[in-house]
Amino acid sequence: MAKHFLKFASWNIEGLLSKIDDSEFISKLHKFDLVSLVETWLPHEICNINIDGFHSFSKCRKTVSQNSRRSSGGITILVKSTLKKGIKFLDKESSEEFVWYKLDKTFFNLKHDIFICTVYIPPQNSSRESRLNTDHFENLQNNIYKFASKGNIILCGDFNARIGVVEDFVDNKFLEDDKYITPSLDQRYSKDHHVNAYGKSLIDLCIGNGMAVLNGRTNGDLLGQFTCQTYNGASVVDYVVISHSLLSFVVGFNVEDITEFSHHSCLSFILQIKYPQNSGDTFKLTPHIKSFIWNESQKDALRECMSSNEVENKLESLFFQHKGVSSDEATYTDILVANFSEILSDTSQKVLNIKRQKKKIKKGNTKMRQEWYDENCHNLKKNLRNLGSVLSKFPNDIYLRHLFFAKKKEYKRTVKKQKRQFHNSILNKIELLSENNPKDFWKLVNSIKAQKPRTSHEILPSEWFDYFKNLNKININTEVASS
Repeated sequence: MAKHFLKFASWNIEGLLSKIDDSEFISKLHKFDLVSLVETWLPHEICNINIDGFHSFSKCRKTVSQNSRRSSGGITILVKSTLKKGIKFLDKESSEEFVWYKLDKTFFNLKHDIFICTVYIPPQNSSRESRLNTDHFENLQNNIYKFASKGNIILCGDFNARIGVVEDFVDNKFLEDDKYITPSLDQRYSKDHHVNAYGKSLIDLCIGNGMAVLNGRTNGDLLGQFTCQTYNGASVVDYVVISHSLLSFVVGFNVEDITEFSHHSCLSFILQIKYPQNSGDTFKLTPHIKSFIWNESQKDALRECMSSNEVENKLESLFFQHKGVSSDEATYTDILVANFSEILSDTSQKVLNIKRQKKKIKKGNTKMRQEWYDENCHNLKKNLRNLGSVLSKFPNDIYLRHLFFAKKKEYKRTVKKQKRQFHNSILNKIELLSENNPKDFWKLVNSIKAQKPRTSHEILPSEWFDYFKNLNKININTEVASS
C-alpha cells in the first residue's frame, strides 16, 4: 500500500535536549515524515540523538563561545524510519550552517531526485558571524549549482533574512529571451515589510536559480505570517524555498502559532509524493516460539514422544518436501526452520505446560505527565498557548506581546522550581531509605529508571536482514589470495 503525501516540518527549536522529555513535543514531531530542526544547541560530543520512530542526522558546532555556558547553533534532521531507504545524507556537502540530503527518485516515484538543504545562517553582525568571515549565500549557491543539474532543490530553515514584499522572480515582460520564461507565480504577501542585506541575497538566489518562496503565497499562509516573535517585535526570517518545477507538488504550507517551545513558529508543508507505506519493514519477524515450563520428572516422557513414529514421520516428510528446493532461495531456510520448530512445539505441548507470557501493551505516543508537573503548570501552559494563538492573529499589539512573554517567563520559572523541588525530595528520600528501608529504596530507584525519556535504538527487521546477509558473504578473491 502506498502513501501519496509527504509531510515536512522546519523549526528553529532553540534547544533540543530540554524538550525530548516532553511527550507533547515528541507527539508533535510524529505528525511529520521529515523534520528539520535548527539551533538544536547539542554539544558536539552527544550530537546524535535517538527519538522513537525516527532516524537522525546532525551537524553540531565543535567549539563553544568562551562567554557561553552552552553550545549554540546545530542542525538535526529527523527521518521516519520507514523512509530511511529512500534518503541519503550528503555529509561531504554539509556543514554547521547547511545540511544536505537527497530524496531518491526511484523510492519516491519521481522523475528527478530532490535535494533538500536545511539552513541556519547566524544573524548579521553577531559574534559568530564575524568569526566565520564567509559569504553564506555564496557557499549555498555553490552547492545549488552542483545539485541543480541532477534534480530539484528545496531550502528550508532560519535564514535570518528579511525580504519584505520584494518579488522573488523577474516578470516575463522584462525578459528578452523566451527560453527563460518564468512560470506564473501568485503574488507574495508578507506582514514583515523590512528588508535587510541577507534578504537581498536570498532574493537574488531565488531569481538566479528559478526558485520561489512558499511563505505568503501558498494555501495555508496567504498573508505571510510572522515566523519569529520576540519581546521587542516580530519578523519573518524562516522560509521554505523550492524549485519552480516543484510548485505543482505543493499541497499546503502553514506557519503555526507561537508556543512556549521557541520564539520561532514551526513551518510545515506537504508535497504530493507517492511512496511505499511500509518500506522500512519489508521483512516481518516470525512470532515468538512458545516457551515451556521444564519438569524434570517428565523428561523420559518427552524423550519417548520425541522418538515416536509420529514425530519421525513428520521429520521425514519435512525434509522430503524440501529435498528438491534450492537452498539459494530466500524463503527456503525460513520455511524449514518454521516447520521444524512447529513439530518440536507440538510434541512438547503434549507433555509440558506452556509458559504464559504477559502481553506487552504498546503505549505509542500517549501523553504522560511528569510527577512534578502539577495543575498550576498545566493551567499556566494552557493560558500561554491561548495567548500565543491570539498573538499570532494580532502580532502588532504591544500589550499582548509583552503579556505573552511575561507569562512565558512565569511558566518557565514555575516549571524550573517544580523540577528542582521534586528532584530534591527524591534525593532526600533516597538518602533516608538507603539506610532504613532497602526494599522501598530499590522500588524508588526502579521507578526513576522507568521515567527515562522514550528514545529508541530499535532496529528494523530489514536492517537485521541486510546486516547478517552481508556478514555471511564470502569474499572469494580474499580466500584465493590467502590460499
